[in-house]
Amino acid sequence: VCRDDLAAVLNDIVTRVDENEKKNWEYLIERLHDSTDIEKARVTAESDLAKAYLEGAGRQVYVVNGSGPNATVQLTPPVPAPNTPGQPLLAPGQTAPNNAASDGLLNSTTLQPDFNFGNNIFPSFIISRANASPPDVMKKYGDIFSCIGMTLTNPTMSGTVTYEIEPVEDKYFSKVTGSIDVVRGQTVEYFPSIPWKFEALKNIQQSTPLNIRFRLIDNAGRTKEQLVKVSVRSIQECITSYLLDGKVEMSPTLAAYVNEENPQIDKLLAEGIQKKWVNQWTGYQEGPEGLDKQVKTIWKILSEKGIHYSDITGATTNNSGNFASQIVRPFCESIADKQANCVEGTLLFASILKRISIRPVMVLVPGHCFLAFHPTDSDTDQYVFLETTILGNITGEPSEAAFEKNYQEAILYGADEFKKADKSKVHLIDIEAVRRQNIGSINLPGTCN
Repeated sequence: VCRDDLAAVLNDIVTRVDENEKKNWEYLIERLHDSTDIEKARVTAESDLAKAYLEGAGRQVYVVNGSGPNATVQLTPPVPAPNTPGQPLLAPGQTAPNNAASDGLLNSTTLQPDFNFGNNIFPSFIISRANASPPDVMKKYGDIFSCIGMTLTNPTMSGTVTYEIEPVEDKYFSKVTGSIDVVRGQTVEYFPSIPWKFEALKNIQQSTPLNIRFRLIDNAGRTKEQLVKVSVRSIQECITSYLLDGKVEMSPTLAAYVNEENPQIDKLLAEGIQKKWVNQWTGYQEGPEGLDKQVKTIWKILSEKGIHYSDITGATTNNSGNFASQIVRPFCESIADKQANCVEGTLLFASILKRISIRPVMVLVPGHCFLAFHPTDSDTDQYVFLETTILGNITGEPSEAAFEKNYQEAILYGADEFKKADKSKVHLIDIEAVRRQNIGSINLPGTCN
């Protein structure tokens, strides 16, 4: 082969290779352009859908024009939301989207109604905490003091649903609604604020049934619903303890039955002054002697009224394993009937002490309750104990010496009870400390003569 022929063959090969390479490059560039256009189209479509939804919901939409220092922000005017209930929000000319995803979210979400104390609602717990806030560690669950909530679980999907909690009869609270996020693989527990009707709750004298609907709604208006029957307990029934994470916790709710504002108290205190047992009620202002004289005078006033211990006036009415509760009678009822069990006698005495600014403490030991009070107006662990169940245990004719002996026995008996008690099972309810937690007083219905 001559040199010229060889050169021509080589040039032809080079030309063919260049043409193929060029075509490959052109094909690759075309594909890159296509993929970029597709991505741009997808982003634009999603943006248009989001904008259409926001405009349809009547929300303000901001659009950024340009980039860098020359960028401008323009507020686009909102479009009024459609009025058709249960329909998705659509922009003019937009067709309804495929709701298979939201349908799957609702179908795969498990709804479990929640109540603080089984299927029981305690008005005393709710009213006493009307102005209280849950502890910080519990705020992630919402308003647990409202006592009604829900638990949602979904093993496969995340999303947002609307919830409704609605009583069949709105005697005690009105329907509440809101939105809640479902998180795939997580348990979501939430207690919304319930608009309770406190006066109606306070007038419940015996347990009454209540039907409540729990409802989830997706963005297409589909619903999932449960109907739950609960028992609304008497205002006189108080939670004393409950089970939390396998451990028994004592409830401070008994402090809500200490009612220093009962009008009968002023009448009782006036008797002590009229009989010259005290000159005035001064609390801690006259030191230890004055404090002891005032407490002793209250003891004498109640003794003269004939009030004595009775174990048939009320008892633990429920010990379900999840909680225990106690019936507590109104202040005036204990005075009128002249009898009180250990809890009622302690509450009666504590209410009067609180009225004259002496700081009472309820002492709870297994199966029993008695009184203590602070010897000074300060937060210390020093107490004077008083066993109210021996109030009025006087042999023979009432006399100053008999009252004194009975009073001193009550102090010694209370101190001895506290000393012998297993301290791991003793629970102190400091009324002043509980008030600082915004757990208020319940003024039980009842008429004082």
